[in-house]
Amino acid sequence: MGSIPHPHSLAITLDRINERHFLGESSDRIESERTVDWLAGRFGAGAWRRFPFFYSLLALSEVDTPNARRAVSYALPECERRLRTLRLNTPFGMRRYRLLSRIHEKYGT
Repeated sequence: MGSIPHPHSLAITLDRINERHFLGESSDRIESERTVDWLAGRFGAGAWRRFPFFYSLLALSEVDTPNARRAVSYALPECERRLRTLRLNTPFGMRRYRLLSRIHEKYGT
């Protein structure tokens, strides 16, 4: 499959990482970690600069690498803040609530 490029689509990159893992192909762990680091470029205050918060959080929560787990843990304070202020009556409110709850349950203290 070659090296994992850094496309503009987070989903495409994460699909390639997961596809290698699922097919049992050898994957350069360092390259995968670097890719996750690039995708999750930190913005500060528990957010990321390359992609929207919930999109990044969902994608990173589906990748099981140490850097992905660190990136999600980095966002925990922001997740907790958003859980308290989230309006459930918006079009995506319930989906966001479920994602934040799942993240808090898995990574929270």
